[in-house]
Amino acid sequence: MYYIGIITGMAALSHVGWPSYVRQLYEMLEPAWGNFILDMVSSSIDTNLLEAAAITGC
Repeated sequence: MYYIGIITGMAALSHVGWPSYVRQLYEMLEPAWGNFILDMVSSSIDTNLLEAAAITGC
């Protein structure tokens, strides 16, 4: 069930356009600061889901 939740969550993030937001974050900031902000958001929500979205979207 956990992996089905991750796949469903990835589809939802992709539907809302999360990968394009991450791409814009890396274009606006230096990669180190972009990673820091992404990791802070990711740690407060769900690490696996947001990191997977960032990796597949960029």
